[in-house]
Amino acid sequence: MNGGISLKTHIATAFTALCTALCMVLTLLPASAAGAPETDVWLILSTMGVMTYNDAGDFEPERTLTRAQLAKILVTASPYKGEAAVSRTSPFGDVSYQHWAAPYIKAAQKYGIMKGYSDGTFRPEKTVTLEETLSALLGLLGYTPQGAYPYAQYAMAEDLGLLDGLTAGLGETLTRRQTAGLMYNALNTADSGASKAHATAIGYSMAGSELTLSDVMTQKAQGPYTYAGALSATPATVYIDGVLSSLEKLSLYDVYYLSPSAATLWAYTARTTGTLESVTPSREAPTAAVVSGKTVKLSGYAARAAAGVGGLAVGTTVTVLYDREGAAADIRPAEEVYASQLGVVLKSGAKSLTTAQGDTAGYYVTVCFTSGDTMDVPLSYNGAYLVGRAVKVSYSGGAPAVTTASGASASGYVNAASMKLGSAVLAQGVRVLDVTADGETASVFLSRLDGVTLSSEDVLLAAMNASGQIESLILNDVTGDAAQYGVATEVSEQDTDSGSKSSYTVDLGGTAKTYSFTDSKQNITAGPVRIYTNAEGETVIKNLTKVTVDTVDGSYVTDGNGKQHRITGTTLVYDVSQTTPILSTLDTLLAGSYGTVTAYVDKSLSEGGAVRVIYFK
Repeated sequence: MNGGISLKTHIATAFTALCTALCMVLTLLPASAAGAPETDVWLILSTMGVMTYNDAGDFEPERTLTRAQLAKILVTASPYKGEAAVSRTSPFGDVSYQHWAAPYIKAAQKYGIMKGYSDGTFRPEKTVTLEETLSALLGLLGYTPQGAYPYAQYAMAEDLGLLDGLTAGLGETLTRRQTAGLMYNALNTADSGASKAHATAIGYSMAGSELTLSDVMTQKAQGPYTYAGALSATPATVYIDGVLSSLEKLSLYDVYYLSPSAATLWAYTARTTGTLESVTPSREAPTAAVVSGKTVKLSGYAARAAAGVGGLAVGTTVTVLYDREGAAADIRPAEEVYASQLGVVLKSGAKSLTTAQGDTAGYYVTVCFTSGDTMDVPLSYNGAYLVGRAVKVSYSGGAPAVTTASGASASGYVNAASMKLGSAVLAQGVRVLDVTADGETASVFLSRLDGVTLSSEDVLLAAMNASGQIESLILNDVTGDAAQYGVATEVSEQDTDSGSKSSYTVDLGGTAKTYSFTDSKQNITAGPVRIYTNAEGETVIKNLTKVTVDTVDGSYVTDGNGKQHRITGTTLVYDVSQTTPILSTLDTLLAGSYGTVTAYVDKSLSEGGAVRVIYFK
């Protein structure tokens, strides 16, 4: 192994009481004490109205804070927020009663959260330091440190966990990023003499040990609602599926929550289409519905009304609109949400299906839509000839109808940077779905196909938008990402007078699973394998192809011939320095220096393959 593996250095600096103020620096992980992602912390604080985004949707994490701004933040996160809203006086000569922060400064002083200076001033425009903020946070939580300032405050804050996950030093001016981390830690810390987190003292119910966005939204956000083109209030900040977005990108039938106080809207776009098969426990008191074999919990009033007495008939083709928790916020007739949908027929057969007219025995086809949903569509004829073909499913009167669809002819080299598939132009945000022979699907990013050459047989459907660009692609098992990969640790294959039998124990990324076959052998050896189901519904296990490794980074393995092999987010990494492979991580590999590194691929990069397993020792 040459020097191609990059090295990473991880440094941790701990607080020591003997250090001077300038040496007191805490360097830990760049997340909150409770481990919540930083952006989640900002969303939580914004929803509470404690620290909000600006009109452009920017949290401004590197901006410093003034003492007036800190007073507002702390009082808004205290039980005295209501008092501040009506107060119009100030106890400090340098803060006019007309100052925007006067009511917050008065409440902070009255309840011992913040103090003024010895000369009787508050200095509202002065930027705040770590020690001032810690002193104020301890006041918010009701703690009184004993000892010299600021060391006693620092030590107590550290003991309480307020400093966990932050980088800050005594004497340092704090940014909004650092203050947000401190505030989140304080919300998860119990007040003096209390057994529960401070967040509960200001009215929030916590489902777990850490305050979550769901906890806060339960108290602050109205919803779930189904977007119908108008809102009761115009939000300054919009998140769609957790990503900062804009109101213009909100679509009809998105499920949303709205917080007028935080001027923030959260929208969720997940939806599935299928047949409403049953409602439980009854139409009179519905709590769940079965849609194309999947049981969905009913969370919203709209969903319960749709499933209740006088609602949608069993057998109707419906579209389920999901809330932030993955439950049904609403259920609409599919024809209301979609005029039609494009997809590919995965299989056909004959069975009894529930329709709006009752249970009927007949034919059906299983259609995989470009959204990734699958649905059994009833037919009055044998649809075997449709398998593998692109179709359009139209909705009318609660029942679907299947017709063949002609997509664009698409084949050639994929260039993600230029948004091209051969000579065809790909639309921004193009959706790519890879489908296996047995109907397993994997949604893949366009970057996953960069450098891959697709044949016409690889492309089952290329759907065009009004501009003539390809907006959806359904592929014929190009990437292999829908399969499972692991390491066969035990292989037993036997030939008997009555036939063959075999058994295999496979480590699937840390979980062992045994596959047994009573009448066949897979003819494999111990080592990295692919597990998938073929078109006949049979489980197949195949060894992966070994490649020698010259260099490896976070994206590619380069073999001895200079050929690259893509690493994906699901690539499994094992330490094989012992007898049994031990699951490890890519970071561990990249941070060390190892004598041997071996990669195993399913096929070449140009065919859509990737590195599935890496061994190092």
